[in-house]
Amino acid sequence: MRICHIITGLVTGGAERMLLKLLSATDRSRFTPLVISLLDEGAIGPDIRALGVPLLTLNMSRRAPHPAALLRLRDGIRSFEPDVIQGWMYHGNLAASLASRLVPDRPPVVWNIRQSLYDIQAEKPVTRWVIRLSARLSAHPAAIIHNSQTGAAQHARSGFSTRRSLLIPNGFDTGVFKPSADGRQRLRHQLGVREDEFLLGLAARYHPMKDIGNFLQAAARLTRGGYAARLVLAGPGMTTDNPALMRQIGDLQLESRVIPMGTVRDMPLFFQGLDLATLSSIRGEGFPNVLGEAMACGVPCVATDVGDVRHILGDTGTLVPPAAPDALADAWSGWIKAGPNWRSQQGQQARQHITRQYALSAIVQSYEALYCRLVTDRQT
Repeated sequence: MRICHIITGLVTGGAERMLLKLLSATDRSRFTPLVISLLDEGAIGPDIRALGVPLLTLNMSRRAPHPAALLRLRDGIRSFEPDVIQGWMYHGNLAASLASRLVPDRPPVVWNIRQSLYDIQAEKPVTRWVIRLSARLSAHPAAIIHNSQTGAAQHARSGFSTRRSLLIPNGFDTGVFKPSADGRQRLRHQLGVREDEFLLGLAARYHPMKDIGNFLQAAARLTRGGYAARLVLAGPGMTTDNPALMRQIGDLQLESRVIPMGTVRDMPLFFQGLDLATLSSIRGEGFPNVLGEAMACGVPCVATDVGDVRHILGDTGTLVPPAAPDALADAWSGWIKAGPNWRSQQGQQARQHITRQYALSAIVQSYEALYCRLVTDRQT
């Protein structure tokens, strides 16, 4: 069965990493994948190619698609002859619907919505237009996957059809994301952090929805409270050559406390080195991968109450309101005072929760079962 995945781009983000995980665990004796990126191959493209999965990049402009890119999309789809076209994120979903019309037999289209939708006015103007158009067209796909309960409900209130929607949360490979004493030592050696220092980490891109200001203000409060913690930032834009980030760090006098790492290729190693992971987002999250990955590594989490975070954490971490740095700092200090033995016990429970509820193998089977059902329904 030939499955064509069409995604907006391949930067290091939650949707892109979930696509990579899906491809890595797909039964290749039954399913042949192709990935089409509307933009370039980004950071994830080489990893997709390393799996032996063909990748077509259209290098579209972010403003308007060039006719040549649409021709490449048409030629790629017709050459592959997909049985199912799977879109990823808003732009990729619309491109998947268009692609289905570019081939004679019009294979079934699946949309994959990867975020919550608290306030459409917070989105960029073009994205607002794409969301509204998507709502009008949402009765046409053969299925719409949401990765979070919160996102599904919010999109329904924004006019998206619920007739063929279903929930498939993110999955985690607990054989890759797992606790490691060696990983802990390696990351700390790389960062120059002592074994006995408390290390708190945030993995996110530098973007307003991630509310890095909330994180840094909480870090300043934690430091003023006398806690000698170190804090590490990982993700696109979390670099010393980002003037906006460095200005925020400098204004709060956190230069000796906060370590910007930038994009991290070895995410298991990143989480294995932490004492506590956190999420400071104010909106937009559906099902944050970074929390499940940290928990699978035996690291407890403190996170803002956005998207499906409360379902991911269960009773293993701490939930705080968005945009509340005092609450975030208080939660961090509570985990510091609880001590390493308590954190280790809670980290073990967090890993068990992820293993029981969000094992990658079960999530991949849900995707595969959907594809098989759509093809069977079409043949009968």
